Amino acid sequence: MILLTNNPYDRKLVMAVGKVPNRILKRSVVNLLKCPPRTGIDAASFAVGDIHVLTACATGLTDCAIAPETAVYKAANNIWVSGGELLGIEASFMLPKSYNEYNLKAYTKRVKAACDKCKTTLAGGHTEVTDGVKRFCISVAATGIAGTTPVNIHNVKPGMDIIVTKWIALEEVAMIVSNEDNMAKLCEHFSNEYMSVTGQYADWLTVRDEAAVAMKHGVAAMHDISEGGIFTALWDFAEGSGCGFELDLKRIPLRQETVEIAEFFHLNPYTMKSSGSIIIACDNGTDMVNALNEEGIPAVIIGRTTDNNGKILRNEDEIRYLDKM
Repeated sequence: MILLTNNPYDRKLVMAVGKVPNRILKRSVVNLLKCPPRTGIDAASFAVGDIHVLTACATGLTDCAIAPETAVYKAANNIWVSGGELLGIEASFMLPKSYNEYNLKAYTKRVKAACDKCKTTLAGGHTEVTDGVKRFCISVAATGIAGTTPVNIHNVKPGMDIIVTKWIALEEVAMIVSNEDNMAKLCEHFSNEYMSVTGQYADWLTVRDEAAVAMKHGVAAMHDISEGGIFTALWDFAEGSGCGFELDLKRIPLRQETVEIAEFFHLNPYTMKSSGSIIIACDNGTDMVNALNEEGIPAVIIGRTTDNNGKILRNEDEIRYLDKM
């Protein structure tokens, strides 16, 4: 544990709640590793003979009612967007002393149900009661295999189409409406019928189907959109690939309920958690979108990669550059 002093430099070490920015990760994590991971790669890969073993992890806290499920989905999604087949899930539970065996069984059932939705098995894990936490914490590890070199950000080249599937911000809206108090506030301003569709958002958080379609239709790379939203995902995508991009901001897919809820809670939909949606890079975006649509998966081309470092967002006649994430 590092104790900060009154030194102004020490105060700069304080980190904000949320995903740790890339500049801090590079300085305090990546630079310490002999074989550091590359920004924008969603799963670790280990060559074992003719196959690659993939691993990915995710966490969750019970300040969100759907935390156990989203932790499973996030870990699984990272395997799928790496072009892998999901083999199994391990889950580690840390429970506060106030929890009992009933709580443990209830969370285990929910994690198993999430694994069933992902068509995989809950293979094992670790369970511990500790006075070191005040809320239930879950850490999920997913394991998969890829028969060839995994799909990753190295394959992206200038001039490729950039596609986004489904709609952004599904995850955070699902988290918001899973809270009864939040839902009650929303229903005071919007009709129950209008809000009812948001109850489906949690069912749209896995990306198995779109990743499978992309693998069959010439995908160069995929990237899961989760913590930090579409803007963070685009920044990671560009940093990892070494390409810039030029996008049409209005083409980034958003559901109207998401827009309304984001405005109600004073949130930016482009920075809201967005599991369930992925970025796809490929040579022929039109064919890819058509293939996805034929399988009932919404998808749209939002722009193209470029041969420079510019991260350009166009909004009609206005041009802005994506800020460093």
